[in-house]
Amino acid sequence: FTMGSSQAEIGAANAIPERKPPDVIRFLADETPSHPVYLDDYSINTYEVTFQEYGVCVRAGVCNPPAQSLAESSGGNLPVVGVNWEEARTYCVWVGGDLPSEAQWEKAARGPSANPSRYPWGNDVDPAKANVLADGVQPVGSFQAGVSAYGVQDMAGNVWEWVYDYYAEETYQRAGGEATDNPRGPETGERRVLRGGSYENDWVEARSTHRNSTRPGDGHGDVGFRCVISSADIPD
Repeated sequence: FTMGSSQAEIGAANAIPERKPPDVIRFLADETPSHPVYLDDYSINTYEVTFQEYGVCVRAGVCNPPAQSLAESSGGNLPVVGVNWEEARTYCVWVGGDLPSEAQWEKAARGPSANPSRYPWGNDVDPAKANVLADGVQPVGSFQAGVSAYGVQDMAGNVWEWVYDYYAEETYQRAGGEATDNPRGPETGERRVLRGGSYENDWVEARSTHRNSTRPGDGHGDVGFRCVISSADIPD
């Protein structure tokens, strides 16, 4: 699939209606250049991991409690937040998988075509399909119409999602536009990548190519995660 944004897409992104003043131009160079990526088969969670699911790991004595109380989880069906990168990965490994790489996450969000979509459902802004520019987190699966071509839900808005990779602004530039196989990002770094945007963000940040980052030791109230299982580990 094609990973990242072309210069034309960067221009289109800067023209998306949003809450910030129209004269604010985003510098989205870390999404360029677009380049072909080849991935081995994998399976990815349909939904973000919920408080209820994460709580099973906590009660098993494997996972740390999230910074936000399980009692605040509206029956447990909200995406778990308040977990840092290591805590998120601990859960994924416990269930037999791992955090998705940036490439795995983006492919699941954008679809298989040679010209992948801006959002999981297509190229148009649609408030009925994602929890963006909103007042708070919603239960997983609240925006069924926003499903990706692969049947994955909630990949735009609601909460940011941890992925495996260290962040570097020049990650794609280092690839030089050439094809890469199963990329996993830089070997070291100070920050880990976040994907997908949150309810607090706008439609530029909710795009499937948008890259954000934070320190891996921080647990935020608008950051959750989902897991992947590689082809070698997918049950028959």
